[in-house]
Amino acid sequence: MQSFNEQSSEQSSNESSDGPVLAKMRSGSIRSIIFDLDGVLIDSSAGIVDSTNYVLRNVDCTEREASEIKPYIGCPLPLMFSDFAPEVDYERIRPLFKERAREVIVQTSELLPLALEALQRLQAAGFEMAIGSTKIRAHIVGVIDKFNLGDIFKAVVGGDEAQPKPAPDIFQLALERLGSTKETTVVIGDTINDVLAAEAAGIPVVVVASEFGDPKRLEAHPSLSRVDDLLHFAEILCGSNHG
Repeated sequence: MQSFNEQSSEQSSNESSDGPVLAKMRSGSIRSIIFDLDGVLIDSSAGIVDSTNYVLRNVDCTEREASEIKPYIGCPLPLMFSDFAPEVDYERIRPLFKERAREVIVQTSELLPLALEALQRLQAAGFEMAIGSTKIRAHIVGVIDKFNLGDIFKAVVGGDEAQPKPAPDIFQLALERLGSTKETTVVIGDTINDVLAAEAAGIPVVVVASEFGDPKRLEAHPSLSRVDDLLHFAEILCGSNHG
């Protein structure tokens, strides 16, 4: 996250990591948006950390600090547990994580600062919006209900409905449910898996600064379009289409 902010402070908001995607956003051709969830709209890290350590306790593995778990947020769970509990069969881990996550994920989730304001601006400007997340659909719907966002999102795709990112399936299905096209849609994410999934789906992607994932993998990826925060993203789109 620091590298994004440092870069932004050296350039004006119109010039910062502009690239072809932000230029397309400014052209007024984007009409639909697919949002990742964690790190873009919400912070559910407390529940993910809790659920992860619940599993590790129950399979007699060492519990982990939040700083160790957060880089895996947005990645498929088998990848995280292959590092934290390599000797344990994932079929033993999966039901334990689901059991605890059902109790704590939605309950502990919080909207990120500026998220609601950005969503309201985009809704007022007429953009159609969807969520495409590795979270299971029930948790996404729970978050939407908790924060009264049901009238904002036209479509939702969870990680239990399609192959997880970095496969393109989640974003492809979200695009289909929106009834939109690749040419008129943009993905907003925060991790390298969002970027790789969007690119594999052929959908333009913008990255927002986040504390999740591995920033080094993003920094090594060529020609990323980046924004400082979600409100910056909304201002670009709303200014271009309705300025």
